[in-house]
Order: sequence, then C-alpha cells, then structure tokens
Amino acid sequence: MPIPLEESFPALVSKRRKIIEALKNHVEHADIRKKFNLGVNKRQFNYWINTKLTQQERDEIHEARAKLRLRYLNRFANTTSSLYKVFREESGLTKSKVTKITGMSKGRLDKIESEIDAPTMEEADILLKHYAKTINLAYIAGLIDRGCSIKILREKPRQETDSRAGTVSPIHHERFEFHSVHKPLVELMLAVFKVGNISVFTSGRGGTPVYAYMAWHKNAIKALTMVRPYCRVKAQRIDCLIALNESKGFGGKVIPKSILDERERLYKLIGELP
Repeated sequence: MPIPLEESFPALVSKRRKIIEALKNHVEHADIRKKFNLGVNKRQFNYWINTKLTQQERDEIHEARAKLRLRYLNRFANTTSSLYKVFREESGLTKSKVTKITGMSKGRLDKIESEIDAPTMEEADILLKHYAKTINLAYIAGLIDRGCSIKILREKPRQETDSRAGTVSPIHHERFEFHSVHKPLVELMLAVFKVGNISVFTSGRGGTPVYAYMAWHKNAIKALTMVRPYCRVKAQRIDCLIALNESKGFGGKVIPKSILDERERLYKLIGELP
C-alpha cells in the first residue's frame, strides 16, 4: 500500500483548512473524503492526519470535539422532559448537585419540576450513561496526566527460533500502563475502556500491593483514543502512539524505509516528551 504523501494527493494541501474544520465538527472521515474528493482511502487519510497535521492543529481538533460533545450533552439535558426527576428521584442527588453537574440554574430546574412528568426508564438510562461516561473519562485523564507509562518499545529482529524468523526490520510496539496502590482506580479504567488487563505485584519483600492496568498494541490505542480529548500533559505521547499504529498494516517482512523512518522519528520523539 503506498504511503499517503501530500505530493500524490494535492487536495490534502489545497483543502487543508476545510478538512480541519470538518474534523472539528465531528464529520465522519468517510464523508470528508467524499465531500472534498480527496482520492485517499481510510488508512491513508488516518495516516495523513496523524503525521502531517501539526501538534497545534491536532490539539485544536481534540479540544473542539470535546466542547462539541459537552454542548450536545447540555442541549440534550435542556430538552429532556425528565432531567430534574431523573437526578432527584433516580439518583437521589440534591438540586445543588444537579446544577453543578449540568450547569443549569435552579430556576430552570424549578421550571422543569413544575412542568414535567416523570421520566421513562429509557430517558433516564440514556442521560445518566452520557454523563457517567464523560465524567469518568475526564477523571481518568487526570490520573493519566498525573503519571503513567505511555511508551513505544523498539524490538530488534529475533533469532531463527522465533515465529517471525526472517524479519529484517525493527518491530515497534505501543504500550500503556498505569500503576496504583488503589485497586478501584485500575478497575475503573478496565470498566471504562473494556480492553486490557489488571496485574498485581508487591514493591519489595512484604511491601504494599501495587495494581497495574496494562494495554498493548490495538488495545492501548483503543483506550488512549477514548481519553485523548481530555488529556493535556500526556496528549503528545498519546498522539505518537496513535500515529505509530496508523503506520502499521502495510505487510511484508521488510518495512519501506519511509515508514520505518517515521516510526523511528516517533520512537525518538516520545523519549523526549514529558
């Protein structure tokens, strides 16, 4: 599969700003490729996003998408007939707590209370799941920014006894790990991401148990992509892993030099990031 160079697809250059604005508005990639007649396939377009856009442009896209998601949730809350009763009756929250979660005024809640009938179970489930997922991802992003391991591992070709005997190019792996002495934190990550696994070990003889959430390869990408819009400190490290993953799948034991050079660049770059 050819590498999606801008020289081969001039529309990526001439329509760059329009593409970025569409990405900010959460337009599907397939619709963008069709609307702007870019001439690239899905893998090529993803590869271009992760390697040709600047860090500032990617940050702008992630921030705009996060804001759009929150605006959607607030709009959903403002038009759902049962918001007040959902939180007061189903969740047992006080009116003050509801205003903090939704950003709505007490006057607005009073109006809802006086005008609205009890919610259906379907309405309650949808609203609570939306808010729960957003809050959990934002909370996990804070844990990740505070300290975790987001790395690219480079492995030399192995000996003839390895199942990949004959491979002549270095192998790069995506790795994401979070360690904590508090088991509920790693259990929360596993519950939200739904990929990866949990391990436990002790720090020294008779030491305190340390719990580790671990995700490798595609699982690491799935987890980090979910939390990326909420991260700040580790955002660039996450982008490096996503770009590495997008460069894979070209097949063959000998990786083209241009792809290998890009992987090496990402490997060196992530070693310099906080």
